[in-house]
Amino acid sequence: MNSRRQVGWLIVMVVLTLLNGRAEEATKALGTLNVRVDEKNVLRSFSPRFFGLNFEWGYSQDRVQLDPSNQQEDSRLAELCQGLPLPLNRMAGTISQEFRWKQAIGPVEDRPQQQLNPWESPRLVRVGPVEWIRWVQKVDPRAEFVWTINILKETPQDAADLVQFLTGDAKAKVEPGKTNWAQKRVELGLPNPVPVVCWELGNELSLKPNAHKKYVWTAEQYIETVKPFIAAIRAVNPKAKLAIEGSCYWDDWDGTVLRALGAQVDYISPHYYYKSSVRMKDDPSLKPGSFQGLEGAFVDSWLKAMVKQVREVATDEHKVEILITEHAMWPPALKDQEWKATWYLSHSLDGVLSTASFLLRCLAVPEVAGTNYHNFSSGPWGLVYRSGQTNELYKTGMLDMMKLLCGIEPGEVVAVETSAGESSEPGDRPVVVRAIRHGKGLTLILVNQGAARTMNLAFAGPHSFQGASGIWGNELDAHNTKDAGVLKIESLPWGVKGKPLEKMTLPAQSLVVARFE
Repeated sequence: MNSRRQVGWLIVMVVLTLLNGRAEEATKALGTLNVRVDEKNVLRSFSPRFFGLNFEWGYSQDRVQLDPSNQQEDSRLAELCQGLPLPLNRMAGTISQEFRWKQAIGPVEDRPQQQLNPWESPRLVRVGPVEWIRWVQKVDPRAEFVWTINILKETPQDAADLVQFLTGDAKAKVEPGKTNWAQKRVELGLPNPVPVVCWELGNELSLKPNAHKKYVWTAEQYIETVKPFIAAIRAVNPKAKLAIEGSCYWDDWDGTVLRALGAQVDYISPHYYYKSSVRMKDDPSLKPGSFQGLEGAFVDSWLKAMVKQVREVATDEHKVEILITEHAMWPPALKDQEWKATWYLSHSLDGVLSTASFLLRCLAVPEVAGTNYHNFSSGPWGLVYRSGQTNELYKTGMLDMMKLLCGIEPGEVVAVETSAGESSEPGDRPVVVRAIRHGKGLTLILVNQGAARTMNLAFAGPHSFQGASGIWGNELDAHNTKDAGVLKIESLPWGVKGKPLEKMTLPAQSLVVARFE
């Protein structure tokens, strides 16, 4: 063998040695995760309603639901959302305290203009209650609703009329000279009462003034304003479920409103906007001093404090639950970029994983009755957007995330024990696991925020594998555009359907739903 060949072989051997060393390190860094499901330890009940979704009356809803070329309903939106369960739907946002529902029903040309945002001129609301509800029920006939009552610009009588309009009996007799609002609903195209599961009293009235609002209420002001609304709604429907506003800050708001109103309502509704659960505080890509969302530990302690307060006002006859009617990952602010330029991060792979992680944390808290992701198509948080250049509709990874989670069958959340094997490294990113037991078997939800992990799985009893699917990728910033749908639900080649499954590999940076019988 000549000297050149010797040198060549030497180089090859060195490269192979280095590659083998790196492969061993990578294998070691993966860490084996041991997961044991304890089906006898029931934590709470579960319904897909837990994973709710917000909509908004503003331009965002008009732009996706209506075709800009003719201002008629765009049939492509329902096609894009095919297969998306919509178990719980809320019209949300600061605009809800400007929106007047009576001015958004009937023939569009007869509707008075409304000024929903301070920076825009008054305009017609083309997507009103009837158009929105009809569209949601077209996508999911079993859909239920949360309605945010306008306690800023409307009256208790408006609220009472709204309850009758949406949920009343169209054949009920009314006093002479009064409007049969339920009959009006039927005439406008909603023949059946709308399944409203909760009436939320106001939206973020305690939040400090910002570009959307110029007012801030005290707890005492809120309490006195809300009382006649509660009476008006109860007069129409004594069994109506009501929610009071939770604080937008850590102060004494929650305890004050709970002590004053807790006996009269069913829920308190806080809003949480959290930071990325994947990017660390010292991430060099983040812009120093910018608001990146609330720390996960802060949200957990805030939620813990609220749990303590709802327990304090509970009696044997009545308990107040926590209904989180807005939540989302705040888009991280990156160095040398304007905030809007990074909006895509909230619906990137990072957004999917951070939001799913938050949801699984809430799922472990029995006092949390549900969560409403903000928002279907608003600001940085959309499930669906319309391209500004071509008017094409496209979905983000958040739509497939909701499709995965909302498709889980009702059942009971049961305890899961996780432990790391000997090969785990201190820097391994957390894996969050929840298990839901239902009539046909068991569903596991897993959020892996780090590298791929080998997982050992154990059940208390026999279970056969039925399939697994999820969303994953290598780049946290990966996100869908009108030209590329990089985030989508894909099947995982785990095991054999109908056979036990004891070991599998969880993809890096993934949300996975696995089904067993």
